[in-house]
Amino acid sequence: MMPMQSSDAAMQMLIEQVRRLSDSVDRFNSTMSQMQQQLARMEAENLHTVERREKNEARLSKVEDRVGVLEAWRSEQRGERGFLAAVLKSPVLHVIGGVIVGLVAAIKGGVIK
Repeated sequence: MMPMQSSDAAMQMLIEQVRRLSDSVDRFNSTMSQMQQQLARMEAENLHTVERREKNEARLSKVEDRVGVLEAWRSEQRGERGFLAAVLKSPVLHVIGGVIVGLVAAIKGGVIK
């Protein structure tokens, strides 16, 4: 082997560094390509999940609306029953009813003409 001159040795070192850099860039490009493919797969899976979530949210909204309607109806029913029960249990109503029954009995019995 012949001894190299310093300029030839420097050139060889530069060539080797360029090869290493080229290999590093190739590995980097390969890694980025793999990451792009993985991201594309994840995006496709995520799109399916997002669509399913939107459908579930729409269903939930409909159910919440229906529950609201049913709760309003139930409150309305309870309110009507509550008012009617309160009126029927009222002692004032019993007194008025007793007076009316007494008047009718008195009129029918001939006490009041």
